[in-house]
Amino acid sequence: MMRGTTATVAGTSTDEDVLRRVVSLAGGKYYAVTAREAHWKPAWVWTLYGKLAVELMRTLQPRMCLRRSAKIGEVLAQHAANELARREKREQLTAKRANMHSLRSTGLTHREIAEIIGVERSTVSHELRKTSGP
Repeated sequence: MMRGTTATVAGTSTDEDVLRRVVSLAGGKYYAVTAREAHWKPAWVWTLYGKLAVELMRTLQPRMCLRRSAKIGEVLAQHAANELARREKREQLTAKRANMHSLRSTGLTHREIAEIIGVERSTVSHELRKTSGP
């Protein structure tokens, strides 16, 4: 599943020892959940996020039934699209930073640079203060 833009694998069990073993094999974390009814058994939830979750999904996908395999395929496709969007955003930010530095070297003010690039003046100030060059 996707939690926000992060690939996630999760499982629930009433056997804590099972989830402890899953954590030792696949990684991630597990935690106790509060029973909503007094007669319910204690339960635990295991979660795995990010790259490790993607690796596990890729490993499990061919071994799953059609329905679950298709769902894993959807999550992996969404993860790939999110990674591409992040990469493009990083590249755009790198280009904007370089542009800020080159415009600053021509003597423009932070306000003028912000108007040209299309960002807030405080963003220009922050980026120029944070980085000394492209």
